[in-house]
Amino acid sequence: MKQGSAVVHTLTHSLGLYFYAAAAVAYKRVGLEANDEVYAQIAEEICLDYTDALKDIAVNDEANPAKLKWHC
Repeated sequence: MKQGSAVVHTLTHSLGLYFYAAAAVAYKRVGLEANDEVYAQIAEEICLDYTDALKDIAVNDEANPAKLKWHC
């Protein structure tokens, strides 16, 4: 997971954290031979978990919020 957390340094790579986590959990749980629906369900679960965790540490009413320009 070091690579997954390291990708946040570049805006367009920041979703890599979600993708690496979802892939790692899915492959550990069900291996490489599951169908697409199983992987999609696990990915949705992991993305929701990560989003909740990020919301828990987010600063409400940030005085100087980041101004991101997503060029994906």
